[in-house]
Amino acid sequence: MPIDLDGLVAGEPLRLLLQALSQMEMTPGADGAVTVQGQLSPEADAALRRALARVESEAASTDGGDNRTDAGLSPESAEDARADAFTVLLRRVMDAAEA
Repeated sequence: MPIDLDGLVAGEPLRLLLQALSQMEMTPGADGAVTVQGQLSPEADAALRRALARVESEAASTDGGDNRTDAGLSPESAEDARADAFTVLLRRVMDAAEA
């Protein structure tokens, strides 16, 4: 079954998110952290930034309390929200690509 590249993940076309992720390089550091670098097209960059913002917003929503856990994000570290959102977004993209 072919992947629906026009399907949406976090409100953005899967094809743009896959393009953005395919242009990234991940380098592990000695401390266990990972550095993510890449040169993205303006269209892919914008889609990735919007998708990350949406995932972060889902977690930061205060309409019913702390939704970080509901969104799949760790509740203990607000300063890591972007990294957590990136992880959640990666999972959603992988799930969409496997569907």
